[in-house]
Amino acid sequence: MIKIKPSSTRFVKIRHCVWDAVWALQFPESIASATGWTMDYQPLYPDWKRVTEGSWFYDWQTDEDYLAKQSEYQSQDPTGRLKCKDFRVGLALRAGIAVVEEDAIELTLTLTNQSSEILANVLCDGGCLQARSESFTGQNEVARSYLMMNERMVSMKDLSRTIDVRCTYHCRPEDYRRAPHDEGLWFWGESSDHPDSPVIVGMVSQRHDRAVVIGYAGSTSGSANADEHHCLHSRPAFGDILPGATIRRHGWILFGSNIEDLANRLSEKIQEIS
Repeated sequence: MIKIKPSSTRFVKIRHCVWDAVWALQFPESIASATGWTMDYQPLYPDWKRVTEGSWFYDWQTDEDYLAKQSEYQSQDPTGRLKCKDFRVGLALRAGIAVVEEDAIELTLTLTNQSSEILANVLCDGGCLQARSESFTGQNEVARSYLMMNERMVSMKDLSRTIDVRCTYHCRPEDYRRAPHDEGLWFWGESSDHPDSPVIVGMVSQRHDRAVVIGYAGSTSGSANADEHHCLHSRPAFGDILPGATIRRHGWILFGSNIEDLANRLSEKIQEIS
């Protein structure tokens, strides 16, 4: 029912064969700590390796070539916003994605601190999940984006936001202005509504007969964007990573007909590994 295919970049094509619907997952989108950035959304080209049919991974770490590329992006940025990002070496990533059930994808993000310093307040955007089919894009995307609050999925049209077409929702209000969370405040905006933790976000189709949810163990914020592409984000927090330490976070993407049922099922999966 579900097929995945990595591209030459971090983007993975996800196809629901029964629905004939497609998503693109940028996996992950960014990684940052309180003291510097490891990865950002600009293109990079990992060496994907297939484990089995429907299971892939890649290893990546910030190196001098990547730092030079980021410096080039910063020099060409007319807004000046990229210049505030200080990239550092020392954090290694293994990203794994696998179809584990006929309607479920498991995501694993493993970070290892290879530096001699503590990396504080590490946060990873676990992936930009973009709808690429007419059944999920266009028309009332904000209303068709959902967030788990008080153990139920709530339409984002009923939640506060400072930017009409997109918003990030933090479990802790103070995180809006705490590095690295505050970097995207100008773009994502903020809300006075706060989700359950771990954060689960979802979308439903235009007919409200199909649904998708994404969430990670340890996720402390989630976002949805409706600026001509319907995308979801769930961001697992890794806390402080000591020198030589490795921390892993698991996440899932689930597909089904009822968003409440999917969110509850995802919550159960997270509880099982907690």
